[in-house]
Amino acid sequence: MANYSGYHACDTTLTFASSGFTAKTSSFTDPAETYAKLDYTGVSDDTKSYVSGQCLDNGDLVLEIYYDPDQTVPLKETDTITIQFPRPVGTTSGAGAKLDITGFFYNYEPGTAEQGSDSLVMATVTLAVNSKTRTANTATT
Repeated sequence: MANYSGYHACDTTLTFASSGFTAKTSSFTDPAETYAKLDYTGVSDDTKSYVSGQCLDNGDLVLEIYYDPDQTVPLKETDTITIQFPRPVGTTSGAGAKLDITGFFYNYEPGTAEQGSDSLVMATVTLAVNSKTRTANTATT
């Protein structure tokens, strides 16, 4: 397995439950949750009217990842993906926050490969989010 030490923010781990794919992530933005805005204006109405759609769109998660090139990136495979954050600086026990997602990678943009015996591949991936659950930070000093 590749050595991830020394990479900025790479103590945040991304793991696919079924395929076993693992990576470290250096950046991502939590996806927006939205409902559709549906036009409900009648023919005789003077102003536009809207109603909310009933289906929640959990959005997309774009991540910059670093992974071992011996692994295959699981595109199009719906899985449970865990993003585990490290314990905050200054804490000595417990766990950092966690985000469990059901979804799949549908976009892969290759990046650079690092040279050396612990070579890593960098890529930007987009994850379609079907559902997500957050677990709070349990770290203590």
